[in-house]
Amino acid sequence: MATLTGSLNRLRIKLMELMAAKTCGEILREAREKRGLTQDKLADYVGVRQESISGYERDISSPSVDVAIRIAEVLDLNEWVKFSRAFARKTA
Repeated sequence: MATLTGSLNRLRIKLMELMAAKTCGEILREAREKRGLTQDKLADYVGVRQESISGYERDISSPSVDVAIRIAEVLDLNEWVKFSRAFARKTA
């Protein structure tokens, strides 16, 4: 059991390191592509223009909190913490 716990802790640390290395735009793009959505379709779902999604993915703009929440809901982001931390780092 101790070996399993140690392995899980090492895996958790590695995952946290990988998450910290990605920008918020990369996280968003990967989640969108993983679900097979285009920028246009995601924009339609969350009520913004495709250009806005493009800006978020290229890290040149950030969504409002309301839009970020809608994006997370549409993309079923259980990784919301990862997504929100990336935007928080960018705006800090």
